Amino acid sequence: MRLLGEFDRVGEERRRGRALERQAVRAILPEPGSRRLLLVHSAAGADYKFPGGGMQPGETHTQTLGRELLEECGVELAELGEPFGRVIEHNLPRETDLDVFRMTSYYYLCRIGTGRHPLQLDEYERALGFSPEWIDIDAAIAVNRLSLRIPADKPRYTERETFVLERVRRQIFGP
Repeated sequence: MRLLGEFDRVGEERRRGRALERQAVRAILPEPGSRRLLLVHSAAGADYKFPGGGMQPGETHTQTLGRELLEECGVELAELGEPFGRVIEHNLPRETDLDVFRMTSYYYLCRIGTGRHPLQLDEYERALGFSPEWIDIDAAIAVNRLSLRIPADKPRYTERETFVLERVRRQIFGP
């Protein structure tokens, strides 16, 4: 899968050290005939992210997205479509015996089914006020850009998701 970009928040030296690796899979869900996407809104962060999350041991990309879409959006994955790209982030780890936490996020164009189910949010997702929302891509980018300008402790995902949203706009929706 093509590399869309990398975010280095630790510096070259730490990147070569002891790493904790994590992989995540994220869904790009365009609404047919519009410029809207199904995204996850965070009331606490006042931003938007793509639905998806970390892979559990033994899961495939399809299984991960199926589970995450049910949990975060209450929808079923109908089709894992074409790969859009991946983003690698190098962050400081919480563990003191490691040098870097490396997250690789894989993005896929997807379709969802028509059924709706109750959300199954994790505790931290409830604390962030996660809720699924169909939103115009330009509006989502504008909200995220504003969120990034406000001096506060923002989730690390906001910068990454804004970066990917801008590429989705150019490559899927056009100017």
